[in-house]
Amino acid sequence: MEVFFIIPSIGRDSLIDTIQSLSNLTDNNWSALIIFDKVKNPITINQANIHFIETENKVGKIDKKNNAGLVRNIGFSYIRKNNIKTKYIAFVDDDDTLHPNYIEHLKDNTTKFSNPDVIIFRMMYSNYQIIPHPQTRKLQVKNVGISFAVKSNLIENEEILFQNHPFEDYIFLQSCKEMKKKIIISNYVNYFVRATFHHCKDQIKTYIPIII
Repeated sequence: MEVFFIIPSIGRDSLIDTIQSLSNLTDNNWSALIIFDKVKNPITINQANIHFIETENKVGKIDKKNNAGLVRNIGFSYIRKNNIKTKYIAFVDDDDTLHPNYIEHLKDNTTKFSNPDVIIFRMMYSNYQIIPHPQTRKLQVKNVGISFAVKSNLIENEEILFQNHPFEDYIFLQSCKEMKKKIIISNYVNYFVRATFHHCKDQIKTYIPIII
Protein backbone atom coordinates (compact mmCIF):
# COMPACT_ATOMS: atom_id res chain seq x y z
CA MET A 1 0.00 0.00 0.00
CA GLU A 2 1.27 3.46 -0.84
CA VAL A 3 -0.46 5.44 1.92
CA PHE A 4 -2.67 4.84 4.97
CA PHE A 5 -4.75 7.83 6.11
CA ILE A 6 -5.63 8.42 9.78
CA ILE A 7 -8.74 10.56 10.28
CA PRO A 8 -9.85 11.66 13.79
CA SER A 9 -13.52 12.60 13.92
CA ILE A 10 -15.95 14.17 16.35
CA GLY A 11 -18.84 13.37 14.02
CA ARG A 12 -18.89 16.57 11.97
CA ASP A 13 -21.23 16.65 8.96
CA SER A 14 -18.22 17.70 6.88
CA LEU A 15 -16.80 14.18 7.26
CA ILE A 16 -18.88 13.29 4.20
CA ASP A 17 -16.76 15.71 2.13
CA THR A 18 -13.58 14.24 3.61
CA ILE A 19 -14.65 10.73 2.63
CA GLN A 20 -15.71 11.91 -0.82
CA SER A 21 -12.25 13.40 -1.38
CA LEU A 22 -10.75 10.00 -0.55
CA SER A 23 -13.11 8.34 -3.03
CA ASN A 24 -12.04 10.90 -5.64
CA LEU A 25 -8.36 9.95 -5.39
CA THR A 26 -7.19 8.95 -8.85
CA ASP A 27 -4.78 6.34 -7.50
CA ASN A 28 -6.55 3.64 -5.46
CA ASN A 29 -3.45 2.40 -3.63
CA TRP A 30 -4.60 3.60 -0.21
CA SER A 31 -6.63 2.74 2.89
CA ALA A 32 -8.05 4.90 5.66
CA LEU A 33 -9.01 4.60 9.31
CA ILE A 34 -11.65 6.95 10.72
CA ILE A 35 -11.52 7.16 14.52
CA PHE A 36 -14.62 8.51 16.24
CA ASP A 37 -13.62 10.12 19.54
CA LYS A 38 -16.41 9.00 21.90
CA VAL A 39 -19.09 9.64 19.31
CA LYS A 40 -21.12 7.05 17.45
CA ASN A 41 -20.31 6.40 13.82
CA PRO A 42 -23.01 8.26 11.83
CA ILE A 43 -21.72 7.01 8.46
CA THR A 44 -22.94 4.00 6.51
CA ILE A 45 -20.32 3.15 3.90
CA ASN A 46 -19.45 -0.26 2.55
CA GLN A 47 -16.01 0.42 1.14
CA ALA A 48 -13.33 -2.18 1.81
CA ASN A 49 -10.46 0.28 2.17
CA ILE A 50 -12.19 2.57 4.71
CA HIS A 51 -12.25 1.30 8.29
CA PHE A 52 -14.02 2.72 11.36
CA ILE A 53 -13.39 2.44 15.08
CA GLU A 54 -14.83 4.25 18.12
CA THR A 55 -13.06 5.19 21.36
CA GLU A 56 -14.86 4.17 24.55
CA ASN A 57 -13.69 7.24 26.44
CA LYS A 58 -12.91 10.66 25.06
CA VAL A 59 -9.20 10.67 24.35
CA GLY A 60 -8.40 14.37 24.49
CA LYS A 61 -8.19 16.69 27.48
CA ILE A 62 -10.64 19.54 27.85
CA ASP A 63 -7.88 21.94 28.95
CA LYS A 64 -6.18 21.88 25.55
CA LYS A 65 -7.32 23.51 22.33
CA ASN A 66 -6.53 20.55 20.09
CA ASN A 67 -6.59 16.91 21.14
CA ALA A 68 -6.72 15.28 17.70
CA GLY A 69 -3.07 14.29 18.09
CA LEU A 70 -3.90 11.74 20.78
CA VAL A 71 -6.57 10.24 18.55
CA ARG A 72 -4.00 9.91 15.76
CA ASN A 73 -1.79 7.94 18.17
CA ILE A 74 -4.64 5.41 18.40
CA GLY A 75 -4.34 5.13 14.65
CA PHE A 76 -0.64 4.32 15.04
CA SER A 77 -1.52 1.57 17.51
CA TYR A 78 -4.12 0.22 15.08
CA ILE A 79 -1.50 0.00 12.33
CA ARG A 80 0.94 -1.85 14.58
CA LYS A 81 -1.70 -4.18 16.06
CA ASN A 82 -3.08 -5.15 12.66
CA ASN A 83 0.35 -5.37 11.04
CA ILE A 84 -0.71 -3.01 8.25
CA LYS A 85 1.93 -2.67 5.56
CA THR A 86 2.12 0.79 4.03
CA LYS A 87 4.92 2.99 2.74
CA TYR A 88 3.55 6.21 4.22
CA ILE A 89 1.05 7.27 6.87
CA ALA A 90 -0.84 10.50 6.24
CA PHE A 91 -3.52 12.50 8.03
CA VAL A 92 -6.79 14.28 7.31
CA ASP A 93 -9.12 16.04 9.73
CA ASP A 94 -12.86 15.54 9.44
CA ASP A 95 -13.51 19.07 8.15
CA ASP A 96 -10.75 18.99 5.52
CA THR A 97 -10.24 17.36 2.12
CA LEU A 98 -7.51 16.16 -0.25
CA HIS A 99 -6.35 16.86 -3.80
CA PRO A 100 -7.50 14.11 -6.20
CA ASN A 101 -3.87 13.58 -7.27
CA TYR A 102 -2.56 13.30 -3.69
CA ILE A 103 -0.93 9.92 -4.24
CA GLU A 104 0.62 10.83 -7.59
CA HIS A 105 2.12 13.90 -5.93
CA LEU A 106 3.37 11.75 -3.06
CA LYS A 107 5.02 9.30 -5.47
CA ASP A 108 6.61 12.15 -7.42
CA ASN A 109 8.13 13.61 -4.25
CA THR A 110 9.36 10.24 -2.99
CA THR A 111 11.11 9.61 -6.31
CA LYS A 112 12.68 13.05 -6.71
CA PHE A 113 13.84 13.24 -3.09
CA SER A 114 14.90 9.59 -2.58
CA ASN A 115 12.14 8.53 -0.18
CA PRO A 116 12.14 11.30 2.44
CA ASP A 117 11.00 10.43 5.95
CA VAL A 118 8.46 13.27 6.01
CA ILE A 119 6.72 15.12 3.18
CA ILE A 120 4.94 18.31 4.22
CA PHE A 121 2.37 19.21 1.58
CA ARG A 122 1.17 22.77 1.18
CA MET A 123 -2.31 23.34 2.58
CA MET A 124 -4.83 25.88 1.29
CA TYR A 125 -7.59 27.54 3.31
CA SER A 126 -10.96 28.56 1.94
CA ASN A 127 -9.62 32.14 1.58
CA TYR A 128 -6.72 30.68 -0.50
CA GLN A 129 -4.08 31.33 2.15
CA ILE A 130 -1.18 28.86 1.82
CA ILE A 131 0.86 27.27 4.59
CA PRO A 132 3.71 26.59 4.81
CA HIS A 133 4.14 30.02 3.26
CA PRO A 134 5.90 29.92 -0.13
CA GLN A 135 8.92 31.78 1.28
CA THR A 136 9.28 29.47 4.27
CA ARG A 137 12.69 27.81 4.68
CA LYS A 138 12.23 26.19 8.10
CA LEU A 139 9.63 24.75 10.47
CA GLN A 140 7.65 27.47 12.22
CA VAL A 141 4.77 27.48 14.70
CA LYS A 142 1.46 28.47 13.05
CA ASN A 143 3.05 27.97 9.62
CA VAL A 144 2.56 24.22 9.37
CA GLY A 145 -0.44 21.94 9.77
CA ILE A 146 -1.42 18.29 9.58
CA SER A 147 -0.92 18.14 5.80
CA PHE A 148 2.04 15.76 5.93
CA ALA A 149 2.89 12.13 5.29
CA VAL A 150 5.48 10.15 7.27
CA LYS A 151 7.29 6.91 6.54
CA SER A 152 5.58 4.08 8.37
CA ASN A 153 8.79 2.94 10.08
CA LEU A 154 8.76 6.12 12.20
CA ILE A 155 5.90 4.74 14.28
CA GLU A 156 6.89 1.07 14.44
CA ASN A 157 8.48 1.36 17.90
CA GLU A 158 6.57 4.43 19.11
CA GLU A 159 9.63 6.42 18.12
CA ILE A 160 7.55 9.56 17.58
CA LEU A 161 4.05 10.30 18.89
CA PHE A 162 1.68 13.25 18.85
CA GLN A 163 1.35 15.34 21.99
CA ASN A 164 -1.84 16.80 23.45
CA HIS A 165 -1.02 20.39 22.58
CA PRO A 166 -2.47 23.23 20.46
CA PHE A 167 0.58 22.99 18.16
CA GLU A 168 0.82 19.20 18.10
CA ASP A 169 1.57 19.15 14.34
CA TYR A 170 4.58 21.43 14.72
CA ILE A 171 5.86 19.52 17.77
CA PHE A 172 5.61 16.21 15.90
CA LEU A 173 7.56 17.60 12.94
CA GLN A 174 10.13 19.27 15.19
CA SER A 175 10.70 15.89 16.87
CA CYS A 176 11.33 14.37 13.44
CA LYS A 177 13.85 17.11 12.70
CA GLU A 178 15.65 16.61 16.03
CA MET A 179 15.94 12.92 15.17
CA LYS A 180 17.67 13.89 11.90
CA LYS A 181 14.85 12.63 9.71
CA LYS A 182 14.81 13.77 6.10
CA ILE A 183 12.02 16.34 5.72
CA ILE A 184 10.85 18.20 2.63
CA ILE A 185 8.22 20.86 2.09
CA SER A 186 6.52 19.75 -1.09
CA ASN A 187 5.96 21.80 -4.21
CA TYR A 188 2.35 20.59 -4.23
CA VAL A 189 -0.82 21.91 -2.61
CA ASN A 190 -2.44 18.64 -1.56
CA TYR A 191 -4.69 19.53 1.38
CA PHE A 192 -7.65 21.89 1.78
CA VAL A 193 -8.69 23.29 5.16
CA ARG A 194 -12.47 23.58 5.55
CA ALA A 195 -12.56 23.73 1.77
CA THR A 196 -12.56 21.42 -1.25
CA PHE A 197 -10.44 20.95 -4.36
CA HIS A 198 -13.37 22.17 -6.46
CA HIS A 199 -13.52 25.43 -4.47
CA CYS A 200 -9.74 26.00 -4.62
CA LYS A 201 -8.62 24.48 -7.93
CA ASP A 202 -8.37 27.76 -9.88
CA GLN A 203 -6.03 29.18 -7.21
CA ILE A 204 -3.68 26.20 -6.96
CA LYS A 205 -0.04 26.67 -7.99
CA THR A 206 3.10 24.62 -7.58
CA TYR A 207 5.94 25.99 -5.50
CA ILE A 208 9.64 25.50 -5.06
CA PRO A 209 10.24 22.44 -2.85
CA ILE A 210 12.33 22.95 0.27
CA ILE A 211 14.59 20.50 2.11
CA ILE A 212 14.48 21.14 5.87
